[in-house]
Amino acid sequence: MRRAPGLLSAALLLACACQSEGQAKPAAAAEGGASLHRCTIEIAERGAVEPFEGRASGDDEDAVLEAAWADVCAKLDAADRDACRDESRFDVTISGSTSMIDGAAIYAKTIRLRAKTSTFKGEGASKATAAEACAAATVAACAAAGASGDCVAAGTHLKRGESVSSEVVSQRGGG
Repeated sequence: MRRAPGLLSAALLLACACQSEGQAKPAAAAEGGASLHRCTIEIAERGAVEPFEGRASGDDEDAVLEAAWADVCAKLDAADRDACRDESRFDVTISGSTSMIDGAAIYAKTIRLRAKTSTFKGEGASKATAAEACAAATVAACAAAGASGDCVAAGTHLKRGESVSSEVVSQRGGG
């Protein structure tokens, strides 16, 4: 199969032009631009995001469901146990299966609870690094949650989301 020499030359020129343009951006940044890193962090209280599970099995489906509820409720802190079945406080997922053994049904149920909680966001910016911007965002999110310092590192809160962006901003003066 023969190729037209002009087509191959055009493709090579286009590839070189794209590569050169991609390399021009760092040079422009070095000539008067600086990076600005922004970070947004979302956190929640540690206990609020960890799910609790209760399991039970047996030959009476209603009794198995009640036993699964008793199991999951027993795993909650004492202050939350009375509200265990309150769907305004917990997201509830119930799953189960039925097996037949020698003609008898065996039921298995799993109940998973996750406390409904507020999340808190913090934003940070840095001219140095994205990590520095995210550290500032984490402290801001912790402050919004009523905690001081880096509550994620302290273990009282969990990070639920992170968004990072970096851009080159011009530092040329007008004159």
